Amino acid sequence: MYFWPGYRGIVTYGHPSFLVIAIIFAFIVDLFLVMNFFWTDQISAAQRNILLVSVVVIWFILSSFSHFRMKQFDRMSVGIQEEKFKEMIVHYLRGNWYEAEMLIVSQLKYNPNDVEILLLQATLYRHTERYSEAIQILNKLQLTNNANKWFLEIESEKILNNEAITKINNDILVKE
Repeated sequence: MYFWPGYRGIVTYGHPSFLVIAIIFAFIVDLFLVMNFFWTDQISAAQRNILLVSVVVIWFILSSFSHFRMKQFDRMSVGIQEEKFKEMIVHYLRGNWYEAEMLIVSQLKYNPNDVEILLLQATLYRHTERYSEAIQILNKLQLTNNANKWFLEIESEKILNNEAITKINNDILVKE
């Protein structure tokens, strides 16, 4: 995947520029193979060596170009992710639970183990009185490797959820 210029960009982003890079490299490799194995009487050994060096140089150039294009797309993707996260926070803080949840769910499709978004989702579930779902997410978060820096927030969310569940159970008992 990493050795064929453009392939990783096609798989990751599906952008046509990566397809062009991959097709150019495929054409050059095919040309090299045909000239090296089928048209052997058309080129000399020195020309064959020059052709091999040319293929390696072109591979390096196309790989470098593909790598830099991937970096550009990665930077754009990070900017988009930050904007979506800001939008989620705005909806959450305004109490637009439905809009915030839709954004959270859409972002979790791309990265289902994003600790910050999962923590936001658990908090949103607590605010919308979906305590069991919130606790499930918090339990999942505790098993995530990079959730250590959010340990206090996860524990405080668990406490808040348990307090809310206890309050509901007490209210039910009082009514009976």
